[in-house]
Order: sequence, then C-alpha cells, then structure tokens
Amino acid sequence: MKNLIQSLQSDFGLQLYSSFHLVLVQRVIPPKITLHPLWEEVEGGSKVGLLCILSGFYPDELSVEWLLDGKALTNSPVQRKLQSVEGEEKTFSLSSQLELDRSQWTQGSDVTCKANHNAAQGPPPGPPVSRTTSICSAFPSSTPSIHLETPRFRTVMTQTEVTATCVVHSAYDAKVTWLLDGKDPTSRTPVNQASSTTQSISNLLNGDSAVLECAITQLSSSDLYVTFQANGVDFPEKQYVDLPASKDHHSLTRRFSVLTSHWKTHSTFTYKVNQGFSNSWVSNSTGKLFGEPSMELLLAPSEETSGSGTQKLICSGWGFNPQIKWLSWFEQRSAAAYEIRMGEDECVAVTSHITVTQQEWNQGTLKRIFRKSRRASIDVQGPTLQELSTDGQVPVTCLLVGPSLEDFSVSWKVDGVVASQGGVRWAPKDHSNGIQTVQIMFNVSARDWHAHKRVLCEVKHRCSSQAQEEHITKCRDPKPPSIKIARPSDSDLWGSNNATLLCLVSGFFPSDVIVNWEKAGSRLPLCHYSTSPSVLYAGRSTYSMNSRLIVPRSEWNQDSNYSCAVRHESSERPITSTIDNVFVTHSAPTATLLQGPSELICLVFGFSPSHINITWLLDDITELWNHDTSTPYRAPGGKFIIRSHLSLATQDWAPGAVYTCRVTHTTQTLALNISKPELLEVEGVFFDENRSDPILADTAEENWNMASIFLVHFLISLLYSITVTLVKVRGRI
Repeated sequence: MKNLIQSLQSDFGLQLYSSFHLVLVQRVIPPKITLHPLWEEVEGGSKVGLLCILSGFYPDELSVEWLLDGKALTNSPVQRKLQSVEGEEKTFSLSSQLELDRSQWTQGSDVTCKANHNAAQGPPPGPPVSRTTSICSAFPSSTPSIHLETPRFRTVMTQTEVTATCVVHSAYDAKVTWLLDGKDPTSRTPVNQASSTTQSISNLLNGDSAVLECAITQLSSSDLYVTFQANGVDFPEKQYVDLPASKDHHSLTRRFSVLTSHWKTHSTFTYKVNQGFSNSWVSNSTGKLFGEPSMELLLAPSEETSGSGTQKLICSGWGFNPQIKWLSWFEQRSAAAYEIRMGEDECVAVTSHITVTQQEWNQGTLKRIFRKSRRASIDVQGPTLQELSTDGQVPVTCLLVGPSLEDFSVSWKVDGVVASQGGVRWAPKDHSNGIQTVQIMFNVSARDWHAHKRVLCEVKHRCSSQAQEEHITKCRDPKPPSIKIARPSDSDLWGSNNATLLCLVSGFFPSDVIVNWEKAGSRLPLCHYSTSPSVLYAGRSTYSMNSRLIVPRSEWNQDSNYSCAVRHESSERPITSTIDNVFVTHSAPTATLLQGPSELICLVFGFSPSHINITWLLDDITELWNHDTSTPYRAPGGKFIIRSHLSLATQDWAPGAVYTCRVTHTTQTLALNISKPELLEVEGVFFDENRSDPILADTAEENWNMASIFLVHFLISLLYSITVTLVKVRGRI
C-alpha cells in the first residue's frame, strides 16, 4: 500500500489524507518574470516600449497589471500567450508589451510589471510576482556620444559667419553647453538647440524620385570633379569642386538625381572622382537598387475565436519606393499605421498594420495588395527540350506578375530588331492576394535561337515613359550531365515486394533535362518512375537531380538490363547508363578447400545474394582469426565469388589436427575439413601467381611422361633413318 501511494503521488500528483482518502491536487508552477525596455523604441519617437515576459507557469490562470510609480496604468498592453510543446508536462508563457510616453520614461519613473497567478484547485495562490525597472536601472552606465561638426576650411575662409554643430546621442534628456576658449559664448553668439535634427525619411521619399549621395574623404588640396556612373557609363552631369590649399585632408559629399531611364532591375551605380590630370578613383558598386520588391505578411496571434475580438495583420515590404494597400472585397481600407525607413542596403522598407474584427477575419474578406508603382515582375523562359526538336520555330515565354496587368503592353526584340508580331497573350489569372499573372508566348526561328541571338521582352505601363526589359539567349557553354545508377542492396531486395533503382544525374547546365528509363532497350511508361526537379546547390554552378524507378517483384527477371537515358542540350543524342543482372535469383554456393605451402585457401563461388560468412575452426571447436577474407566479387553472370586465406605455421600441423572452413549462406551451410594425415596423402597443390586456377602434381607428371615418350620416339626414328641410309649407300658401292 505504501508503495502504491508513493507511485500515485509521483505520477498523478495525489496527496494522502486520513482514512486513506485520495484527493486530486492540480499541479501549480509559478511564473518566472523578466522585464526590459525595447532599445529601438528608446532611440527615437515619442513612445518607449517595455516588454514583460512570464514563462514556465501552470495553469494558465494568470493576470498582468502595469504600475507607474506604484499607481495602476490605464494603458492597454499587447499580450501574447504561448504553450510549451517540449517535455512531458506542458507549461505556458505570456508576453505583455506596454507603450509609455517618452517623457515619463526619461524622467526616471519606476515601471512595474505585476502578475497574479491563480489555480482552480489546489493550494492557495502565492504572492504576486513583480519586476520593476526605470531608465536609471536599465541604463546605469549609458554615456552619451558626442560628435562635433566644425565648419569646412573653405567656408571659414570665405564666409563672415560660420556654424558649428554638436550632435548628442543619449538615453537621457541632455543639456548642451558651449564653450569658446573656455568661456560661455552665448552672450555674443546665438545658439540654436534642437532636440532632434533628423529629417523624416517619408519627406525624402515623396514622389517617384531617386537621389544618390557619395561621401569622399582623404582628399588633397587640388581641383577635382565628380561624376556618377550607371553600369560603368558616366552621367552627363559633372560637379566641379575647388579645394583650397591645406596641410590637412579634405572631405566632401555630393548628390546626383538618377534619371528614370536608369530605373532598371539590372542597373548598378558607382561614382568616379577625377583630381588633376592623372588621378582618378572609382567607388564600389551600389548593387541593384531597382531590383524586384519583396514582402512578408504576418498574423499577430489572437486568443479570441468567438467573433467578439479583433485581429491584427502586419505587412512589410522592401524595394525602391514600395507601397502597401489593404482591400476588403476590393474596397480600400485605411491602415492603423504606416512606417517607412531606409536600410543599410539602400532599399526602402515599409511596414503597415491593420486591425479587423474577428468575424471579418474568419469570413476571409480581407486582402492585401503590395505594388511597385507602374512596374511588374518579369521572367523570360526559353524553349523546352521537347520544343527544341522542331526545325521551324521555337517558343519563348514572358511571364508577368503584378497588379492590373491589363495596363502593361509587351513588345519583343531579336538581336535589337523589333519583331513585327507581338506574340500570343493569354488571359490574366487572378490570385487570392490581389496579384495577377499572365503569359505571353513569342515564336522565334530555330535558326536564330541556335545562333545564340538575344531575345528581349520589353514591358511598359501605359502611364509610364519607362520600360522594363528582360532577355534570354541559348546557353553557349552547356555542361553535359554525368549519370550513375545505384543498384539496390541485398537487404533492400530481401523480403521486399518492390525494388528501387536510383539514377543520379549531376554536373549539368542549364537545368532543363528529360529522363527516361528503358528495360532491355524498350522505354518504360512514365507511371513507373518519378523524377525530381533540378537543384542548384549553394556554392556550385551546375545542377543535380535524380529519378527513381520502382520495379515490382513479378518483373525481377534475371537476364534483364535497365538503362537511364538523359536528354540535355549539351548532346544531340541521349546520354545513357546501363546496369545488367540487377535481379539474380538465390543460388547456393560451391566451395573448394586448397592447400598452399603455408596456408589453406577456401574458394567459394556461384552464390547469390552477396551476403556470406566464412569462419575457420580448429578441431571443430576453436575459432581461428589469422585469416584474410576478400569482399564478394560479382562475376559476369551476376553471381558472386569470394576467397579466404588461413595462414599456418609448421608447428600448427600437429598430428590429428583438423581444420574446417565453414561457409554460411542464406541458402545453405557448408563445412570443408582437412587434417594432417590427409595432407600426407593428398596431392600437392601449386599456384601460379598470375592465375587463380591450381596446378595439380598429376598434371605435371603426365606432361613429363608425354615429353619422355616423344623424345624416345624421336631417337628411334633418327637411328632408323641413319641405318636405312647406310644400307643404301653400301648397295650402290
């Protein structure tokens, strides 16, 4: 009984009271609390974010209260509750984010996050859990950064009055005092102190315009001019600068407006400094500023599902002057907030969020449109391998993605010559996110395509003077694929009703390939195999893919061969790899025991599948380990051969000792014995180093006997010939 009670207490959280009454007590785990300000919010804006995280508590009955200097706040925090999915016991976490006026934060007020944790059953709740912070405790050693911008040397020399600027970055309210030669200059010099001198990025990005700015340092005192370059070609405008003589190096900045004719996805920009008659420097490239936009749509978690709550959606976009619109049944909705900023990669990032009722969200009536003004995404695709087989014309396809594609016109050029026909345009396809896609197919002569002529798709909005374009040409240096067929292992075949042949295709470029399987020279139906798409792995310049052929057991013919044929534009004929004897029926091994001068050899052949085990025994008891066994070798017929060498010293041949070679296979087990007496009577075995067949002593003796008989017959014939010749000579005399 005691052990039972302890087990119940451990496994089910039961406590034992008098008279052996078992009472179920709910498991209670108090929360862990952390509180910290959001530094990004502190740096700018009129609000400060504070984040309170309560983690690892159970049950989920928990309430959060915010206090400012001990008094409850009426602000509505943003709360999010999560459930842990790790471990056997679930727990909960809750985050509560509060927005506080920046003035209250910088004055050093104490902000407290207090949580009350209650359980439906079990012990009474413990004291509230709380954490307090302030700007003084959060940033106890925050030292302000100071940057003093002095007037340029040329300005000092040419102007009667100059301006010095002091820029201070601090988490606290800072007071700035000026000193001129150690004295207060405010009595005779006006000072303009502003809390911020940062201009809103929204004002800089109004309208469809683009301005590039370059900063040039370490300049010597000499005349120079600055030009901007688009794809290595200079802008027409040149900005001349006259630097006065000075021992110190000069610094300057220059701005250039980018003409709309250069707003193309492939355009990159640099600036060039020409000083004197021989010195010039070119900056690093800006990259593709006018690349295609990207976006991300996030759903803020909501615990209300009954329809009485609200749902928050957040949309972010990146690119050049991106815009976000929210639609409900194609009616525009106003966003709760719209933020715009510029990143270090010179791309503009916009963020917009909207709040809708839970009922409206559940009905799915909200859509969003992310658009780039008067621009569409373009993708040009060349003809497929099947289409290249024709000698007349091959199709090139231009795919457009964007909103309101009926406002875009498409024209084609072949090697710079405008085509007389605009191609076949399919009807636009609408998608659930408000974006459309449309395909335009243009026929190019096969001769022009194989001559590597450039085919260009030009897209233009009817309200824009700027055209977008993408082009494609046939690959000039295709890389042929390498093919390898992976044979199924014996373990895969044993006890399975299906076998898989894997064709590995790698090292090819471009990516378009066609894979077919053949059995004994006949093509197999497409339904018998599956082919993966071509993949370009990171750090590589060629593609890889694979194809899997499923062969049922009923088709496992021993004499069948399988081929993987790959078509690629690098070769006029398919590139093929073939394997034979894929499926060999089970065959029992045959073994022979041979003797050498200081070893025994166990030769096993004619077995299938390849898995086999060879062991050596002395007197059928002691297992010997001084042997060397080769790996199974597949013979031309598909069956396997293996050989095992047992090394023996002279003292190992004790009279009566019996050596056994035991062969274990799935079909049968063989045991071959040899002993000392048998070695005295058995015929000697000799080995030719260049051959694997043994030469028996009987064969050598037979050959010697035949040679002796031949020699005797030759001598008798010779004596007979001499005798007959002498008799004839004497008869004539």
